[in-house]
Amino acid sequence: MQQLDYLCVGHITRDLTPTGPLVGGTVTYSSRTAQALGQRAAVVTSAEPDYDLTTALPGIPVAARPAAATSTFENIYTSAGRRQVLHSVAAPLDVDAIPREWRAPRILHLGPLTNE
Repeated sequence: MQQLDYLCVGHITRDLTPTGPLVGGTVTYSSRTAQALGQRAAVVTSAEPDYDLTTALPGIPVAARPAAATSTFENIYTSAGRRQVLHSVAAPLDVDAIPREWRAPRILHLGPLTNE
C-alpha cells in the first residue's frame, strides 16, 4: 500500500436509534470524509468479528482488533434533554493495533470515544 494520507484510530460504533441501529463513531465519519476528498484513508478500530466493517467503511482499509462486543451507544431524548447510554465497549487500542506499514501517515487522527 502507498503511504496513507489519513489514518483514523478509534472505535467504530453501533448507534441504537428508534429506526434501528446505525454505524457511527469518529472513525466512520472522518475516514469517509477524507476518502470523499480524495485521500488514501484507513481505519484502526475494534469490533466484534461479525460486525460488517466492509459495508460500514466501503473502500477503506480497516485493521480491526477482535472484541467480544462492538462499542454501542444509545441516545434517549426527553423533554429534560438527552441521556446517552453506553451499552458495550470494544477492545482497547494501542500502537500494536496499527499495522507497521500504516505507522507513517500524513495525518493521524485519534478519535477515542470509550477511553480506548
